[in-house]
Amino acid sequence: MRLSILEFIVKYLYTMKIIPFILMLSLCVTCALGQTYKGVYVENGKTIEIDKKVRRFAPTNSNEILYFSNELIAKVYTGSDFTIDNFFQEVNNTNKTPERAKFGEHNFASTLMNGTMIVTYSGGDSNSSCVVSTPMTDIELHKGTFYFKVTESKVLVFVLDGSLKSYGDKKKENVVTAGYAVVASPNDVGILEDKISLGAEKVKPLIIDKLKEESKDVINLKGTTLFSIIDGKIVGIVIN
Repeated sequence: MRLSILEFIVKYLYTMKIIPFILMLSLCVTCALGQTYKGVYVENGKTIEIDKKVRRFAPTNSNEILYFSNELIAKVYTGSDFTIDNFFQEVNNTNKTPERAKFGEHNFASTLMNGTMIVTYSGGDSNSSCVVSTPMTDIELHKGTFYFKVTESKVLVFVLDGSLKSYGDKKKENVVTAGYAVVASPNDVGILEDKISLGAEKVKPLIIDKLKEESKDVINLKGTTLFSIIDGKIVGIVIN
């Protein structure tokens, strides 16, 4: 199979703790064998293509809601600093006649430097990857709804449903499931070097319920945007 060699490389990169951004680039080699398109997102009914430059979202007046063509929806709160570093996806149908886009694998790499963000993600196939990096840990989303809170002193990622994997120092990995939160903070271990303390903690049900309530407007957006191929481009059509 054409993916066997690439999968070996990917696993090797993970064991060597190569940052997810580099992993995204390596996975794009596979996409290049098919019909690869730059990913898009829809904001306020407008479809915007992710270009080669890093796209930054730093809302000041109101929260921004972004609906991506890999079925990831993000609500970025004011005062946050969120960037899309890399986003490509494979499209299986490229007919001239406009029709609903049929996607294969996708590769999504982003960074939340600070602030608050709610993400719901429908997941991808086994060759897809969706990563949100933070200053203290990299988060690989599997499928579900997640609440991010990033400050200078701590990173919290609450798993409201579904699961994710977090990556830390010394090849440390944590699979975190619903009802738990990733907790990362600086841990001074010497004069010249800082390390990150990384773990997962169970969250009180009352807190989870509160965050789920806050996430309802994001979750309710699932299925409200249809992505089609029109004139050789991915176009998002809001259908609600």
